Amino acid sequence: MPSSAGTPSRDVAVVRGLAIAVVAAGWLHVVGAVIDGIGAAGSRFEEAPSGLHVGLTLSAFGLAGDAGGLLFALTATALVVWWLRMDDTDGGWLRLATAALLVATGIGLVLGGIGSGLVNTDVQFLWERFFTSVGFALAGLVVVIAAFVALRVLAVSSYDIDDVVDVEEVDGEAIDAVVFAVDRGNGDVRAFFSYAEAARRIHVYSVEEQEYAFFTDTGEVVEASVRDEHIVFRPTGRQAQDELMAHLRGFVQRRGIDVAGEADKPWAYAAPISQWQWLQLWPGWMRWMGRLVRW
Repeated sequence: MPSSAGTPSRDVAVVRGLAIAVVAAGWLHVVGAVIDGIGAAGSRFEEAPSGLHVGLTLSAFGLAGDAGGLLFALTATALVVWWLRMDDTDGGWLRLATAALLVATGIGLVLGGIGSGLVNTDVQFLWERFFTSVGFALAGLVVVIAAFVALRVLAVSSYDIDDVVDVEEVDGEAIDAVVFAVDRGNGDVRAFFSYAEAARRIHVYSVEEQEYAFFTDTGEVVEASVRDEHIVFRPTGRQAQDELMAHLRGFVQRRGIDVAGEADKPWAYAAPISQWQWLQLWPGWMRWMGRLVRW
């Protein structure tokens, strides 16, 4: 059976499996570097200068961003982007883990560069190695940033607007419509910045089970159905802005979400709710990283 993008499911599964394996290997590499760094921090020798000890400790943590770590992160990014382009999915936890792996690799590059700089200048005065290590760190950071941008830009749905909106003519306003999905059970709200994003991030089973009521940011009611294994929206022309506003106000109040600006307009709730959704994917102690890699 083909995927929603028309690619055979077996091919999609193989690429996804490879991506999971490389991401897992990358994180094992990061964990190993952290353990090594903790060990280096606790193995202080009395005769060792403080600068050398700090440098060696940072260099140990910096192994997360060595050539092997960089290779894992870049390969994982390429495979995840390939999979997302094949399957028209938002990537879920795998995209999240890949983005976090890139951040961890970048941090490792910074720590490794600083550590090598301290070791090569504070004690040995090896300026050639200093410039080599710092140059590698800077070059690696440039590559990691480029990969992060690629993960953001390239890992997007290949849906055309005609694939996800069932209307004869779709104008610019419809394409850019913010879509709210209100859970019919608990009243929670999800926000999406286009029909295509909503089609990618809402599971087809949720639409088949009619778990959500859909609205645009103008308060228009939207019907959703499943066609050829992907979601299609149909604006109904019926306005229900008061109903939508009641759902939005109740949700942000329950969840403690701050809404700035014109709180009487549905569109003002989209970004805060989207940000809240994203952070729920992260453990509480890692949400600082979630804010760092948010897109």
